[in-house]
Amino acid sequence: KGRSAFEGASCDRDCYVGPYDTEADFLTDVLMQTGVPRGAVLQEREATFTLENAEYIRKLLEEKQISVKRALICCQAFHARRCRMYFEYVFQDTDVEFLMCPAVTQGISRCSWMESQKGLDTVLGELRRCGEQFAWMCGHQDRNGVPVPERNVHQNL
Repeated sequence: KGRSAFEGASCDRDCYVGPYDTEADFLTDVLMQTGVPRGAVLQEREATFTLENAEYIRKLLEEKQISVKRALICCQAFHARRCRMYFEYVFQDTDVEFLMCPAVTQGISRCSWMESQKGLDTVLGELRRCGEQFAWMCGHQDRNGVPVPERNVHQNL
């Protein structure tokens, strides 16, 4: 797919040897090293972006007939809003409760994002994408961001 290997942890490199083929492989290693049995981990390794990740996870759960009541989503702190939005969209016809576990990465946290240009650009970029992609999910834009003509609810009267 043209993706490079995931390097793994930036600290504790002696515990996590990497490189890993995917982030899922790295996170599986983290879980196993903390006592989670390999059989309890369901990996999704094909997605190339977050919406695909949610869609593929839904498909995996359905194929394996696994019912989920509560799901813990671990992601970069600045990406948590958009990640939650996607998962709630894909699972909107279920009762799954999503719990977010935001990880501070790249020095960007909820308390520090506004202290650097990189933090500002990253967080504001995420907010922009949230708005654009929410508009697509509501039917106001297509997936390329092109506005969809307004439907006149009175035209058939």
